Amino acid sequence: MDPTTRARLLAINERFYREHGRAFDATRQAPWPGFASVLEHLPPTRPLRVLDVGCGNGRFLGALEARLPAAELCYLGIDASQTLLGPARERHRGEHARFTQCDFLSPAPAAALPPGPFDLVALFGVLHHVPGDALRTELLAACAKRLAAGGLLALTFWCFDRDPRLARRRIEPAALTPPLSPEQLEPGDHLLGFGAVPDAVRYCHLSDGAERTRLLDALALEEVARFDDDGAALPLNHYALLRAAPIR
Repeated sequence: MDPTTRARLLAINERFYREHGRAFDATRQAPWPGFASVLEHLPPTRPLRVLDVGCGNGRFLGALEARLPAAELCYLGIDASQTLLGPARERHRGEHARFTQCDFLSPAPAAALPPGPFDLVALFGVLHHVPGDALRTELLAACAKRLAAGGLLALTFWCFDRDPRLARRRIEPAALTPPLSPEQLEPGDHLLGFGAVPDAVRYCHLSDGAERTRLLDALALEEVARFDDDGAALPLNHYALLRAAPIR
């Protein structure tokens, strides 16, 4: 993907969360069901050092707080959207948790992400907003490098093609102002509307099974679990849990 198109898609999502983040937050406060399975694989280190990449309104922290006392958590949530970080800070107070605005895709993820090391690095609902195969590869590699020995990388791929309602929200790239051409996008790239708001448009990438396997195999981490979860009728997220090698 060329840099101009990548910047355009990132700007589309920046605008969406700036203008519609509060509405988005209002519909996304409950923890995902799949979080429970992630928590079963937490490393034993205490306090647990957590980097939540693309933390949004902090709902994964809510799941962690329900499992561990504050004294056993050292949490850092980062997100590019100040609109979403506001509710996160309002709901989660205490010395065990920090939220920081961070555009972890620009400059390159290797330079933008906090250095770590972390016992758990989470990317939930993030990868589908990362434009371009090269940038997704860079982000995952940078996250893997932040892991402590024996640390866990936990991430999701959004399978929005499984929900017919989401399929009906797809917007043709040519309908944008100025328009995008299909040739500027990569396979799996889509534009989705949000609710009934006419100008609420998000860039979302759909990773197929081959892409998911290729991205994860490149990390040279031990696979702990892969499973589908989330969604009232259909599992809309594919989870991958991978562990760094322990010190021997």
